[in-house]
Amino acid sequence: MRARTTTIEIDGATYQLSRFGPELGSFIVNLLLGAALKKAAQLSSGVQEQEAPEKPPEDSGRGLIQIALMGGLGREEHGLIFSECMKKISRLEGPDGQKIPMPIVSARGDFAAKDLEDDLPLLTKLQIEVLVFNFSDFFARGIGSALDRK
Repeated sequence: MRARTTTIEIDGATYQLSRFGPELGSFIVNLLLGAALKKAAQLSSGVQEQEAPEKPPEDSGRGLIQIALMGGLGREEHGLIFSECMKKISRLEGPDGQKIPMPIVSARGDFAAKDLEDDLPLLTKLQIEVLVFNFSDFFARGIGSALDRK
């Protein structure tokens, strides 16, 4: 059984990440795959391919996600993915041993954690970590095997 949440530490704060539902997760992974393939085709046109060394699935997934986010997505698609990722992040707050997950955005999508609202580098890291957490098992099985119906 897959863990429904995980915790990560970034810049001294601890965050809890949670999973997308299957319909939204499928939609987002398809957006990312399409964008990454589009961007990879642009980058590789006229470049001779070399065999890449084997990487852990998280690294492969992270690379594909970063390619998709670096120009393969339109503004609307990126906005949707960003806002859905932010809904899956809580910052653990409170005294040690009694940390409570506090969502960083409200149900309406406004930032509840006002101190994070303008921290683009941190929000970008968190967005990528949510995507990696949600899709690393997809990449671990390999895109081809995930698409095969055996």
